[in-house]
Amino acid sequence: MTTLYRVRRAGLLMLACVVIGRDALAQTPEPISTDRPDYTESPTVVGPRVWQIESGLLVERDLLNTLTTKALSAPNVLLRLGMSNRFELRASMAGVVRTHDGRPRASWATSTSDLDVGVKYQLAHQDGLGIDVAVIPFVSFALDGASSANADPTVKRAWGRDLGATSVTGNINWAAPTTSNAERVQLLEGSLSLSRGQWSHWGAFLEAVVSDLDAPGSTPAWTANTGVTRLLGNDLQLDLHLGRALNDAAINWTIGTGLSLRFRR
Repeated sequence: MTTLYRVRRAGLLMLACVVIGRDALAQTPEPISTDRPDYTESPTVVGPRVWQIESGLLVERDLLNTLTTKALSAPNVLLRLGMSNRFELRASMAGVVRTHDGRPRASWATSTSDLDVGVKYQLAHQDGLGIDVAVIPFVSFALDGASSANADPTVKRAWGRDLGATSVTGNINWAAPTTSNAERVQLLEGSLSLSRGQWSHWGAFLEAVVSDLDAPGSTPAWTANTGVTRLLGNDLQLDLHLGRALNDAAINWTIGTGLSLRFRR
C-alpha cells in the first residue's frame, strides 16, 4: 500500500466522519420545552407527532382568619399532543387534592380536581414577526361535587421572545368560573416570567403573577414565583419551584416539584 493511497484513504475517512457527524447533529432534537414549573404558559407548541407529559406535586400553605390552612395536590398532570407546527391538543388536572382548614382536630378532606380540556394554537413565530404568540382556550369540567357543576371557560393569550440565553414570557388570561353560590363571575390574570437558559443543563426563572376576581369584597392577589429546572437528556426535565404572596389576598406559600417527559410517535 503506497503512502499516497494511505493519505487518500485517511482523507476519505475524515470526510465521512465530518458528514456523518454533521447529519447526526442536524437530527438531534432541541431540548424539551415545558409549560411548567412557572405559572406562565409558553407561546410555543410541542411540534407534530410529539407526546409530552408534564406532572408534579404542589403544597400550599395559607393564613386564613388566624388559622393556617394547607393543601396538597398531585399529580398536577398536563398532557400535550402535537398535531402540527402550530397546533396541539391539551388535557390537564391538578389530580387528587387534600385540604386541611387549620383547626386542631379537623381531618383532611379529599377531592378530585376539575379536568381542563383545550388546545394551543401558535399564531406567530419569532423567526417571522420577532415574537412568539399563542392562544390557549380550554373548558374546565367538574369530576366530583367539590367544585362547580358547570363547564367553565378560560382563554389564555401567551407571548414570548428569546434574548440569547434569556427568555421573556407573558400571559393575559380571562376566565368565567362559577362560585359556590352558582353565580358566574369573571377572573382576569396577568403574568410575566423571566427565565435563563441552561447552565450545564440547569435553568432558572423569576415570575410575577396578578389575579383579579370580579366579585364583591375581592382584591387582586399578587404572587412572586421562582424555581430551577434540570435537563436529563433532551426529553426529560426535573423542576423545583417556590411561590410567595406579595399581599394578603394571595396564598402565603407554595412549593412544588415535577417531572416532564417527551415521546415521539
